[in-house]
Amino acid sequence: MPYNRYYVEIGRVVYLTRGKDQGKLGVIVDVVDQNRALVTGPGLKRKPQLFKHIRLTPQVLGGFCSGTKDIIVKKRFEENDVEKKFKESLFYKKLTARQTRENLNDFQRHKVLYLKKKMNTLINCRYGKLRKPVRKAYFKKLAEKKAKIDAAKGL
Repeated sequence: MPYNRYYVEIGRVVYLTRGKDQGKLGVIVDVVDQNRALVTGPGLKRKPQLFKHIRLTPQVLGGFCSGTKDIIVKKRFEENDVEKKFKESLFYKKLTARQTRENLNDFQRHKVLYLKKKMNTLINCRYGKLRKPVRKAYFKKLAEKKAKIDAAKGL
């Protein structure tokens, strides 16, 4: 599992990945034990969620204590424009890209594959053209060194 730089803390905004509330945002209100946290938010019922089923986001809503009421959480959630910030994040962009890839049909996947091949061909051609003069200069220098060594051995 990759290293996650975010800590589980009260007020941390989380993305739910499994269950009935999959795809919704919530806030950690309390840590139940080492496997679960109490999560609530707009459109969510206050209930414990497994850490396996949530993704931590970089956003933290401050000013919470353990067991904060739902009304206060929803108020702070809306004040801080959490959903807007989440939709601007890299995680959300990757998530939507993954979902669009999953929803492609066979012909669309074929078109993507074809365009990727075409793009890689163009990149490799351009790279080869840039690399060619550098390689020529390197081998020319190498040949000169070899000639000097051969000349020194002949003496």
